[in-house]
Amino acid sequence: MDIPNISPEEINNVQENDKKEAPLSKKQLKKQKRAEKWEEMKKLKKQKKKEMKLLAKSQPKPDLLLEPCENQIPPIKKRINKLEKQEYKLAVQNSHPIIIDCSFQPLMTEKEIKSLCLQLAYCHSINRKFPIRSQLVITSFRNQIKEKLLKTNAESWGVVLQEKHYLDCFEKEKLVYLTGDAEEEMGELEKE
Repeated sequence: MDIPNISPEEINNVQENDKKEAPLSKKQLKKQKRAEKWEEMKKLKKQKKKEMKLLAKSQPKPDLLLEPCENQIPPIKKRINKLEKQEYKLAVQNSHPIIIDCSFQPLMTEKEIKSLCLQLAYCHSINRKFPIRSQLVITSFRNQIKEKLLKTNAESWGVVLQEKHYLDCFEKEKLVYLTGDAEEEMGELEKE
């Protein structure tokens, strides 16, 4: 019996033809239909997006600054922000300082430090919007807390940032230490 002389390329071609002719399973057919449908939707979305861009470019944009109405006020946001900052600084100078002690930083995990920095930013934001503002003083402001808050531009917040411990900055007799573990509730806070 003679063995036919067949090259490896011919064997590969025969195997590929067998794979192409093999019927697809239901799962493979569904997957193929979904892929085809997705491609169609992708083309439609792309076309629609192009049409919307062309429509937006073709319509003239109203120039409100050239034709101001009587009721329309031109934007002066930068001037308002400067006035708000000045007002905030004046209100804070004549108020009670609230000291936030960060000396427990070495005992905190990275996640807790990140959370603390977010809470400090939140305290500042609420204090700015509150009608009775207080001067925020962050003590023991160093290491990781300092690094993270300086990335968020904390030095421009109008908050006092002290690297010293709070007992080195303030007299102990004049301090009221607030804590969540306290049994007594504070009703009023006197100026002195």
